Amino acid sequence: MTKGVQGLKKSIIAVVTGFTVAAGILSGGITGRLGGGQQVQAAEVACTTYTGDNIEDQNYEYSQWAKPIRSYLTYENGTYMRVQAGADANGYVVEYFDSSFTITGRKIVPQELPLFGGFYEMNGNYYILSGQTNKNESDSVEVYRITKYTKDWNRVASCGLYGANTTVPFDAGSARMAAYGNYLMIRTSHEMYAIDGVNHQANVTIQVDTSTMKITDSFTKVMNINYGYVSHSFNQFIQMENGKIVAVDHGDANPRSIVLVRYPSVVTSSGFTRGISYSSACKATDIVAFEGTKGANYTGATVGGFEISDTAYLTAGSVDIDSTAKYSAGQDIFVGVVSKSTDAVTVNKITNYTAGQGTTDTPQFVKIGTNSYMLLWHRGSSVYYTKIDGNGNQVGAIYSLAGDLSDCVPVLAGDKLVWYTWKNEILQFYQININDLSDYTVKNVVLGHSYQVSATNASDASVVLTCSKCGQSHTEYVVKSFAVYWYGSADNGYYYTNYESRYDTGTKLKFLLRNQTYSSESDSTNQNSEMVWESSDTSIATVSNLTDESGTVNMLKPGIVKISIYPKYNPSCKKATTFRIGKEGEVSLDDCQISLSQDQYVYDGSSKKPVVTVAYKGQDLIQNTDYTVTYTNDTGVGDAVVTVTGKGIFAGSKNLNYIIEAIDIGSYKLEIQPDSYIYDGTEKEPEVKVVISETTGNKYYLDASNYTVKYENNKNAGTANVTVTGTGNYSGELKGTFIISQKDITGANVTIPQESYEYTGTEIKPEVTVTLSDGTGLIFGTDYTVSYEDNTDIGTATVNVIGRGNYTGKANGSFGIGADIKDAEIVLSMDQYIYSGRRNTPKATVVFAGKTLVENVDYTISYEDCIDAGTARVVVSGKGNYGGTAEKTFEIARKGITGANVTIPQECYEYISKEIRPEATVTLSDGTVLKNAIEYIVDYTDNIEVGTATITVTGTGNYIGYVTKTFTIIEAKKDDGSETKPGDGSETKPGDGSETKPGDGSETKPGDGSETKPGDGSETKPGDGGKTEPVDVPAIITVNKTTISKVENKATGVKLTWKKVSDATGYVVYRKNSGSKSWKKIKIVKGASKTTYTDSTVKSKHGTVYSYRIESYKSVNGQTAKAVSKEKKILRLTAPTKLKIANQKGRKLSVTWKKQKKISGYQIQYSTGKTFAKGTKMTNIVKSSDKAVIKKLKKGKTYYVRIRSYQKSGSKKTYSAWSSYTKVKIKK
Repeated sequence: MTKGVQGLKKSIIAVVTGFTVAAGILSGGITGRLGGGQQVQAAEVACTTYTGDNIEDQNYEYSQWAKPIRSYLTYENGTYMRVQAGADANGYVVEYFDSSFTITGRKIVPQELPLFGGFYEMNGNYYILSGQTNKNESDSVEVYRITKYTKDWNRVASCGLYGANTTVPFDAGSARMAAYGNYLMIRTSHEMYAIDGVNHQANVTIQVDTSTMKITDSFTKVMNINYGYVSHSFNQFIQMENGKIVAVDHGDANPRSIVLVRYPSVVTSSGFTRGISYSSACKATDIVAFEGTKGANYTGATVGGFEISDTAYLTAGSVDIDSTAKYSAGQDIFVGVVSKSTDAVTVNKITNYTAGQGTTDTPQFVKIGTNSYMLLWHRGSSVYYTKIDGNGNQVGAIYSLAGDLSDCVPVLAGDKLVWYTWKNEILQFYQININDLSDYTVKNVVLGHSYQVSATNASDASVVLTCSKCGQSHTEYVVKSFAVYWYGSADNGYYYTNYESRYDTGTKLKFLLRNQTYSSESDSTNQNSEMVWESSDTSIATVSNLTDESGTVNMLKPGIVKISIYPKYNPSCKKATTFRIGKEGEVSLDDCQISLSQDQYVYDGSSKKPVVTVAYKGQDLIQNTDYTVTYTNDTGVGDAVVTVTGKGIFAGSKNLNYIIEAIDIGSYKLEIQPDSYIYDGTEKEPEVKVVISETTGNKYYLDASNYTVKYENNKNAGTANVTVTGTGNYSGELKGTFIISQKDITGANVTIPQESYEYTGTEIKPEVTVTLSDGTGLIFGTDYTVSYEDNTDIGTATVNVIGRGNYTGKANGSFGIGADIKDAEIVLSMDQYIYSGRRNTPKATVVFAGKTLVENVDYTISYEDCIDAGTARVVVSGKGNYGGTAEKTFEIARKGITGANVTIPQECYEYISKEIRPEATVTLSDGTVLKNAIEYIVDYTDNIEVGTATITVTGTGNYIGYVTKTFTIIEAKKDDGSETKPGDGSETKPGDGSETKPGDGSETKPGDGSETKPGDGSETKPGDGGKTEPVDVPAIITVNKTTISKVENKATGVKLTWKKVSDATGYVVYRKNSGSKSWKKIKIVKGASKTTYTDSTVKSKHGTVYSYRIESYKSVNGQTAKAVSKEKKILRLTAPTKLKIANQKGRKLSVTWKKQKKISGYQIQYSTGKTFAKGTKMTNIVKSSDKAVIKKLKKGKTYYVRIRSYQKSGSKKTYSAWSSYTKVKIKK
């Protein structure tokens, strides 16, 4: 809607942006939003405005050359300073803003020379570059001036160039400056003195010593690229590197390229051209070379920025997408890169736009950190931006914001990149957070008075108007009521409250505003009689010459329009009038919007007539005034038509269709009887009825002639579907279901080919036949499935037949599995006994095929030869499912008699010159009296001569060992009382060389290395004539050593594996830390068969060396034998942690992990299977790294990755356990 204000009693300047007027007196402060930004209330100084703008002024003129930058922004200690040339005819505008962009001050710096070149800040001072034309080519005209100012903008001094081969400074180019020490270096352009009547254009370089404000060197003459001369040069950039000039120019001829120029000499007080010659020339590198004729101004490119990183020279610009479509194809953004080390040139395209679909403006390119830059460009209605690194590569995504760039080069304010645009009274400040590019703000500063309604009083129709910036305010009283009088058609000078129903195009209808009323408290000095007009369509009618007393409605073209008139600050008094303009039939109904209140009905036998609404450009027409309506086919089912025919100024007719639909039966109910069956192999079709409605006790059904019935899935078990479809006057569908239940096979006959099968150690799965009670044979896989229980081991196996498909329930069968027990393993509770005279019956455990059998169920036991010393037998006889027999032997050792009590009838006997053999009685410690010749034998020594005789009792039969007893032989007494003495020539005397003496080398002595010792089962006993017999078997227990076969690092600790010692009772595991001398017992492993153990106590002890040894032991009858293995060492290595992987471009993935100490390197394993069973590859990584890249992977495949570390000693490697795997799908 368009608004107009005319005929004010007094002028009130107001800036009100983007608000909506509501009914009633305007109330409250009105704050506008401009360009999506935030309104900033400026200080009183902000009520001054300037005309002009800088929006997109960074763009080239005519898409061919640059122009001097007129907009500058600086930031220092929370204060922004804006320097704007061209905004004030008296000088340069300098404005100050706080960190919230509230204006805090303004200066007008007097203009120097008429042409503005640029602004620069260095070493605590400001500098302005200005110039003037010299069309007469006079060497006395100052064409360039550099003026120095303090930070308070006090003029310090100036210096200039005169003549300088210049007619127009800054012509078709820009001006940029750089600092080196006290030297201000300037690179710009000029139009030169005529050569052969032609004024050519080229670049200019100037050196100023700011300490003396003297120009110490300049280059303005015609030369060549060896001297840094470029012609034409349409844009100029300058930087200083190690005291030398590095510049970028945009040339169209010599050279025809964007060219990087590096000067050979360091800038000194002698200037920058010192030493330049053909042998020591400037170094020129083409960044972007252009096609076309040398000197053709259009090159299809622009340059927006130049920066120097640690490794490269970076230039940002735009270039035509299609070089053959000059101007119209659009541009892409690029970054040109010249390597410092190789001089290689790379042009990185940042965008890839489609030709002909938009224009891209010249970019801005700004340094935001070490080797970090921001690239910004404008396209359409948005600013796009992204980060660039020191090698000219894009970093991260491209972001955008709604807004514009300008010729203001963005500045870095803390972590914000800031620039501004300016158009007349509006400044927009843009901020981008360089640490989060998605975070940006756009803040607006509106200059000039901005009056807003700050308060209202409905009772006296007054408003308070306040400037939102400087705060100036005053009260005004507005019109409370008024009347409108229209000039009569009779053209008799009279005005009426009524108006005509139609006016011709071109009519100028005058009107009067009368009867205005104000508050009684007002007077002519504070009454506001401003009137506002609104037109619903200004192309049809407008209001002109509007004052507080009259106005004119201008009827511009045929149509309907609403004209509203009301006091500016009191829209509640609005007077709205609708006019019809044009001759009868002059406006076509095709220009109207016609709609129906309803476009669908359901047939019920009555006429259906939707309400018709006709609008012309937002204005509703009146039926029978502007149009008439007729209906066709508005009763029956099908397409109905409403015809709208124009009337009055409207002509033509339009038909609109609407539909009368058949009755949808979807809201009715479906009855299905019966609603369930049991599967029998036949199709089921229950009776179906459609219920229209029902009341208590009554149901009303739809006649079956109005619908069809379709059955689906009505044979097999499951849910069968019924679809009822309306016909004739009925449409739609009703759907219902009924159930066909599965038939129960419980009790079915399950036939198995055999009643029993022989045990094989594997599952036995005989085929079965299943028959129902009615004789129906079922089909395996279709009607039933089979599972087996207990069908591997010996016993009774079960066959489970489970119904499927059309059947449910379960039937069972069984068969037996038997085996010969001969191969069973028999383990005895004891395999050695000592003779006791009782039966020895060790407990037997019988294991067959890994199963422990049950005595008296699976087998019976008998014992043979189980009393006397020797080999006894345990006989296991199969029972139940087992047949045959198995045997196991055990040993009964002879009992030792050492320590037995030997008694004889008397302790002393008289010499009788022959052997004395007293009868010996042998009693064991438990009171058992042994049987002579059966359980022991007796030998006598020294039992003839006077002296001590020895009886040796030696065990035999069930006994072993020996025991001795001595008795004394004394001289016999003669009848005469004398004794018979040895040595009378009849006895063998000691010492005569005939007896065998202890120690003469002929006897066998214990401990001399020649005797057989008791307990070894082979000693020679006294008196046995040299016979060898076993004795004291229980004292001999031995066990073999084991060997540690493997020591490994696992995720849970160190795993040990050793060889089995078959007769061991168990093992003891010992551990010793590196540097320790003592061993620590850490685990007792019972049983000979268990030969592994994992030491979890060292799970997290990365980098420690441990030693291990295994002690095998055997225990029999309370005695234990032990044997210790050799030790084995291992360096404990834990698996690397924090494994992460990520997909990368080029079918690669990156791998990172936490670096470990005390290792030699890492192994990375990757596979397409998480078990790493096949298709697995491995790569080794040096120990100093914590990342790797895996290449040449298959796109679309998921890869599983894990890592382990290792320590190398010589040729041997010790590995850690594998880490948990991580997976990723290759998408790029």
